[in-house]
Amino acid sequence: MPDKFTKAQFWKCALQVNPSTYIEYRGADHKLSEDDYNAQLLRICQEENIKIIGIADHGNVDGVDKIRKPHVL
Repeated sequence: MPDKFTKAQFWKCALQVNPSTYIEYRGADHKLSEDDYNAQLLRICQEENIKIIGIADHGNVDGVDKIRKPHVL
């Protein structure tokens, strides 16, 4: 099977993205619903051509699926 890529491929990444509830750890509130936060995150990633994000929430994966599957929004 021939290789899919014949030259180097580069993807823009955001490697420490926090889910909407993470701000509560700092005692703050961004005043967005989880769905609104995720929609803005998706919009910004698309505008910036970010292909990969790393979600960082220190042991909590509750909000990960809604970020991974934008069609859920």
